[in-house]
Amino acid sequence: MDSFGYINDLKEIIEQNIDASQSYNLVSREEKNKILARTFNNQANRHKNFAYKLAEIAHVYDQSTIKNIRNGSIVDHYNNNWHDLEKALLTGTDQALINECIRLERLALTKYEELSSGYLPFDVQDEIDDQQNSIRDYIINLEKIAYELEQNSRI
Repeated sequence: MDSFGYINDLKEIIEQNIDASQSYNLVSREEKNKILARTFNNQANRHKNFAYKLAEIAHVYDQSTIKNIRNGSIVDHYNNNWHDLEKALLTGTDQALINECIRLERLALTKYEELSSGYLPFDVQDEIDDQQNSIRDYIINLEKIAYELEQNSRI
């Protein structure tokens, strides 16, 4: 990967973070379980911040687009994978919704790992590493919530 070969992959990750933020926002507004709603709202904000930080650090968009990213949108873009989260909200249980979140976050980690396998400027790599760690922590948190829900359903 040449020194600028990462740009398209980085843009894809930024766009996926916007999509994730939008999906988590919708799910958090509709979720009846207050703990899950708060968890999803927090993750929506994290994904929006992930996108903004990467766009700002990497300088892969013009200032107008970066402003839109900061506000949580990129015009005419929506990733179908994150749409699955909204479908899970409408068709499943809290457990199914958590499982879908975990699946999608793991897919996101795969994209981050692919990007990290090539050359990245130090500041971009540092931010990617921080975001990967945050996603891993979130997955662990979701797994704990899923376990608690499972235990409570047995009572």
